[in-house]
Amino acid sequence: MTTDENEKEYLLADAADVWQLENAPYSVFLPWQYDAATQEQKDTLMAVHRFYNATLQTHHYTVDANEIAHLTSDAAESWQSEGPVFYVPVGNPAGAIPVYRFYSETLKVHLFTADENEKNHLINNAGDAWRYEGIAYYAYP
Repeated sequence: MTTDENEKEYLLADAADVWQLENAPYSVFLPWQYDAATQEQKDTLMAVHRFYNATLQTHHYTVDANEIAHLTSDAAESWQSEGPVFYVPVGNPAGAIPVYRFYSETLKVHLFTADENEKNHLINNAGDAWRYEGIAYYAYP
């Protein structure tokens, strides 16, 4: 997933055989929106950090402070921090929906979904391939 328009265009032009564009399943606040927000608004948001692993050629997203600390210190040789890439609401405010996180030990990647049916399908039918890790964060539909 990406919020970067240039990255999206690159993937569509140069890697369309690997990546497929899907509609955004939920809304997030982009860095420029966060920067323009009032302090009161900023207090209701938290940053989603993105990391890149060149060996695995995959990105990882997290809001978890312990995970961010681990990836930027203990695992810094493997994971390059790309910093905050978007912002989501703190906690579970009214009107927000959960974004679920799964991990594939075989593929060494995470999968994020806000689709309750997809979450249930993965838990019930693909538990051997995808381990459910819970709610990653909340976002607005």
